[in-house]
Formats: sequence, structure tokens, C-alpha cells
Amino acid sequence: MLCGLGYRQICGSMHNITISGCSRMFARGYELLSSGNPMYQSVFDELADLSV
Repeated sequence: MLCGLGYRQICGSMHNITISGCSRMFARGYELLSSGNPMYQSVFDELADLSV
């Protein structure tokens, strides 16, 4: 779940991606964010700045 959306809603918006592909993409994103690499740590801050 991302921003209150389920996999089906996200896949519906991103045409041409399967639910399993979406799941793998989120899992990889989580791996990168939890890796401790500072390059990925700022992603949430940058996204929060864009949403304001």
C-alpha cells in the first residue's frame, strides 16, 4: 500500500505493470531505503517537499 492506494489502483495508474512487478518494485525500494545509504535516505524528504 502506498499513499492509501492498493496494488490494483497503482497498477491501474501505471498501465503496463503487473501486480507482481509492482510488488517487486516496492520491495526493492524498501531494500534501498533501509540500506542506510545516505543517497536513498533523503528520498522521503524530497518527496515531502514536492507534495507541499
